[in-house]
Amino acid sequence: MTIRKQATIRDVAKMAGVAVSTASRALGNGPASKATREKVEHAAKQLQFVPNPTARRLSEGTSDIVALVVQEAPSFIFGDPNIAEMVGSLSVNLTREGLIPFLSLANPKDADGFGRLLRETGADAAVAISSHMGDALLRVVGESDVPWVFIGKPPKGLRCPYVDVDQKRAGYDVGRLLVERGRRHMAVISGPFDMSAPQGRNQGFEQALAEDGLKPEVVMEADFSVEGGFGGMIRVIRNHPEVDAVFAHSDQMAAGALRYLLQAGRKVPQDVSLVGFDDLRIARALSPSLTTCAQPIEQLSSAVVDLLKRSLGSEKRVRDSAIFRAPLVLRESV
Repeated sequence: MTIRKQATIRDVAKMAGVAVSTASRALGNGPASKATREKVEHAAKQLQFVPNPTARRLSEGTSDIVALVVQEAPSFIFGDPNIAEMVGSLSVNLTREGLIPFLSLANPKDADGFGRLLRETGADAAVAISSHMGDALLRVVGESDVPWVFIGKPPKGLRCPYVDVDQKRAGYDVGRLLVERGRRHMAVISGPFDMSAPQGRNQGFEQALAEDGLKPEVVMEADFSVEGGFGGMIRVIRNHPEVDAVFAHSDQMAAGALRYLLQAGRKVPQDVSLVGFDDLRIARALSPSLTTCAQPIEQLSSAVVDLLKRSLGSEKRVRDSAIFRAPLVLRESV
C-alpha cells in the first residue's frame, strides 16, 4: 500500500507557477490578484492541500487562543453546573469558528500570577465567565493588550463589551410572582454582593415588592452552592421564622434551601414558596419541582463569540453589549 505524501505550500506554489509567499498570501486572504488567487486555489484543490494552522498562526503572529477566565476557586468551578454548561457551550462555539478555548482558573488573590499566565499562553482574547469586583481584576484587564468580553456587567472602571441577562427584570418578575401568590414575608438567599448579577436581581426583587408596600425580611448573602443555600436557609428561618417565600439566586442554592425547609418541617409550597435561578436539570429533579428563571446559555455563548470575532477583526475596541431575558419557568414550588 502506497501512502500519499501530504502536499505542502511549496507544491501548491510550483503547480500554480507562483512564489511560495504569493501562494501563502492567496490562500490566507492576503493581497493577491483575482487571477492569481484562482490559480493557487485550483492548484490547492488538485493537490488536496490542507493548510497548516500552526504555520499560519506563526506567520500572522496570532495564536487563535481565547482564555476562558473563571475568577473562582477550582472546587467551586468544577462543582457548579451553570459554569460547566457555559464553558462547554463556549468551547463548542469557539472551536466552530477556528478559535482555541483555554480554561484559565484565576485566583482572585493572585492577580500577578494570573496576568503572567495570560501573557505566557499568548492568548489573542479573553472571556470573563465569572468575575468579582475588585482592584485585582481591574489591574489585570487594564494591563492586558488583548480584547476582553465579559459575561455579566464588567466591574466599574472597565469599558469592555459584555453579554448578560436582564438581572433586574428577572428579579422583578420573581418578586411580582410571589406577591401575586399572596406571599408577604419574603427572603432572599443572594449570591455574593461583590458580583453584578446578585446586585441586579436584588434591585429588581425589591422594586417589585415596593410596589405593594413590602420589602424583603432579609437578604442573606451566600455562595452559589447547595451548601450555601442550606446554610443561608438555616439563618433565614432562625432569625425570621415568619418567612413564607424565598428567592434563591441559583438552583443549587434553592436545592440546599429546600433540604433545610423539609428538615424543619416546612412544606413547599404550602408553607413556603421557593424560586431558584438557572433552570438546571436539578430544578426538574427536585420534589417539588422548582420554579426558576431560565438562563439563556446558548444565546449568551453565541453573543460572546460574535463580540469576540468583531473585537479581533477591528483595530478599535468594541464597546457593545447584548442583554437577554431570563424567563420564569413555573413548576410546583410556588
